[in-house]
Amino acid sequence: MTLSQAGRRISKLKGKLSEYEKRAEASNVWEEGHEPTYKFSDALEKAEEIRQELIQLGTLRTMTNAKTMIEFEGKPMTLTQAVLCLAELKGRIVWWKDLTVLAHDIVLNKASEYREGKMETFVKKSYCACPEAKRQGMVEKLQDEFDRLNDVVETTLHQTLLVKG
Repeated sequence: MTLSQAGRRISKLKGKLSEYEKRAEASNVWEEGHEPTYKFSDALEKAEEIRQELIQLGTLRTMTNAKTMIEFEGKPMTLTQAVLCLAELKGRIVWWKDLTVLAHDIVLNKASEYREGKMETFVKKSYCACPEAKRQGMVEKLQDEFDRLNDVVETTLHQTLLVKG
């Protein structure tokens, strides 16, 4: 089984686990004459079997990720490091996208306020350390890096067999 297949199997098992836990919960209490569709103990037993398989697959995947070396932009790293780098890149992309910016380094705006009983208009100067175009450039740079690393990781996931446990 490849890492990619293990990931899909884990996702499927998590869905099944949730289903059996819901069955157990729904069959825990009932009224006389209204027996539950599923037996509580059977649902719990099946959920535990799935949980054990999840633990086993998760362990093998973690061990494989830690032992598998890749190279990204001339730098060797474990697959575990690469996955963590992808998560960090994703977080950085979100941060940069959410950063409040102005259109330019310096923006002049007209403002009005009451001063000494009368309305006065004045020019307000605002500064921006990283204006919109620079922010967008940074987002694109980080997204390109994410995409390149993700391509290496995805290729590796499809080619790497799980270690034997």
